[in-house]
Amino acid sequence: MPKVKGTFALPNRSERWKNYGPRFHLDIINGEANPGLVQALEAHPEARDQAVTPFTYLGACRELILHLIAEDEFEVESIGFTLDAATTELVLRRAWRATRLTRDDVKVQLANATAFDVPIYPENDAAAEHLSDIYADLLANGVEVEDEGKNQRLVWGRGEAIEFDATGDAALSPTESFFPADALVVTRELGRRHALVSEAFRTLALLKSAIRHLGGLLAMPHRDEAALQRCLTTHPVLFGLDYKAVIPKFRLGKSFELDFALQRHSGLVDLLEIEPSSLPLYTKSGNPSQHLVHAEQQVLDWIEWLESNSRLARDDLPGMARPAGQVCIGSRISMQQADHVRLHRRNAMWGGSITILTYEDLLDRGRNVLEILTSNQEAKNDE
Repeated sequence: MPKVKGTFALPNRSERWKNYGPRFHLDIINGEANPGLVQALEAHPEARDQAVTPFTYLGACRELILHLIAEDEFEVESIGFTLDAATTELVLRRAWRATRLTRDDVKVQLANATAFDVPIYPENDAAAEHLSDIYADLLANGVEVEDEGKNQRLVWGRGEAIEFDATGDAALSPTESFFPADALVVTRELGRRHALVSEAFRTLALLKSAIRHLGGLLAMPHRDEAALQRCLTTHPVLFGLDYKAVIPKFRLGKSFELDFALQRHSGLVDLLEIEPSSLPLYTKSGNPSQHLVHAEQQVLDWIEWLESNSRLARDDLPGMARPAGQVCIGSRISMQQADHVRLHRRNAMWGGSITILTYEDLLDRGRNVLEILTSNQEAKNDE
């Protein structure tokens, strides 16, 4: 990688004007010169003998315009001062146009224009998207130029380019130049952050709605079991943050239909059986209810089928290779204290192959997710 040779901008404005010298190189003349102009030019030949470079032309520019011609082909149009030969007046018009430029060519043009405080504008929205990308690359990585046969890298010399604080506000010094390309970068970054914030608020709103929905259904004196299942289908976030996909009514071949297949971020899949919330988990004598035993057997049947048809199952969902089962049944509110102890021991007995949950456990999962998300946001606000 070429070493850094220097910068393409000076640290303050007054020094730029002192060191750059004359900014208007009147080498662009329109029309046929009148006798007085010809006489003046002949009297001062040094004015015509100056070395003409892109920098001397940039000194007379008011702005540049970027045109997108094709996916990786651009043109840069210069709007600047020219000398009207007939009237000897300065005229503001298109001075020149650079064609068939690549992205690297545009980056060099942008670096030169930035050094001379000449703004570059996009011709349209399509050009604006490319201009913001090229300008961000220029600020971050500098530009390679050839000097005396060697490639050198020049970097932006005003320190940090555009900084964003935690709220997404851009830190820009009022003593520094602010270019249209700066505005594009700021607008794009703020747009990206606005989209993230909007999505975060949307997620929180959906989560709060899911918690209210499930909590309201569980608080009803007469449970609507169909509504409970629809609630879980509508609000998969209630299953927690462990899952990247929640698939209702997932079929295992032609033999079984799962209530839910829960795919973890690791790719592994949990199998979920949903039973009514009104069913008891234990009898009065402390034995597992027939409803609980039936639900556990249902999950065991799924696991046994998968062990015999693992290749077929993996074709539909790769994480089906080593699934774990879950049963959601009953209500924690209707359980005795001894039943809570029994449920804890029963889950331990299954060793993770089957986990038994109540509907309140799913409600707690949703509340835990909400607490995690809001606590993280509060922590960021405190930084």
